Amino acid sequence: MIEIINDVEGNRKLIEETIKLYGSDPEQNYGYFISHQADDPKGDQCVYIRAGKYGILTTLDKESKYWIMIGQPIAPKKEQAELFKEVLDYLTQKKLFDKFVAEFEKEEKKTVDELISKSYKVHAPSCTLYWPIYDLNTWNGDELKGGDWKKLRYMTNNITKKHKVKIVDSVRVDKDELKKVVNKWKEQRKLTGFGINRKDSNFTDADQYIKLIDMEFTGCKFAKTVMINDKAASITAGWEVPNKTGAYYSGIGIYDYTIEYIGEYVNWSDLVMLKKAGYKEVDFGGSPKPLLQFKEKFKPSKIYTTHIYTVSRK
Repeated sequence: MIEIINDVEGNRKLIEETIKLYGSDPEQNYGYFISHQADDPKGDQCVYIRAGKYGILTTLDKESKYWIMIGQPIAPKKEQAELFKEVLDYLTQKKLFDKFVAEFEKEEKKTVDELISKSYKVHAPSCTLYWPIYDLNTWNGDELKGGDWKKLRYMTNNITKKHKVKIVDSVRVDKDELKKVVNKWKEQRKLTGFGINRKDSNFTDADQYIKLIDMEFTGCKFAKTVMINDKAASITAGWEVPNKTGAYYSGIGIYDYTIEYIGEYVNWSDLVMLKKAGYKEVDFGGSPKPLLQFKEKFKPSKIYTTHIYTVSRK
């Protein structure tokens, strides 16, 4: 039984309970989900697709009938393909769907595509994202000892020697100051060539960061800001991966590109904090190859891939 739920705030308890029981994807988080809600009613709206005891987090452009799935379906992996097809069939029957953007890991995508390709057009992936995982049981970068950590040690020392540095909870920082960090990052990001779109970074739209700030980081386990000379220079935030003991998703990471080595310092200090907090594994989020190269400075233990692609009616 499929149900389209537009009142996602009124159904927060249902969504959170479903994630708690059946979630497994790092992006299955209520706060992250509702941060996609556009302020303009004509913009993308958050919609929860309930499918019995399971569900899918999505955004919808009602005018174009363009759906985007956030994370994978909230269901056991072996049931995700059937669930996705059931949802597509329902949306087609109700004439609510023209295009649906999905994201799956390689093997899951193969299973999904085999099931739906007879009924729907499966487009080639628009991009592939690489997700680095850090095993904190073996990660030894916290003390930055030895030749393997020489470059990163120099970078972090450079920050602390040249600046007054303090790490604080982001909710303690003035919201307008945090929003300035976001807006500055947005402009600087364009200049780097990475852009701010999902193909090029961790988030579809910088407006999500603004919304999370206004929401005081709802759904986040940690939200930290590095203060450089008493001014906010970064925002990093994340949450625990559902049904994966000791796993943490570092889903948000932005900083002031004009400060040399700030990116290295911010991400390194996050890993150190999370190791001290007792986490076993940290996922640094999906990136295209250029951004992956930056994240590899912190020496991930493994990397997995996901493919973003569109499914449309034939």
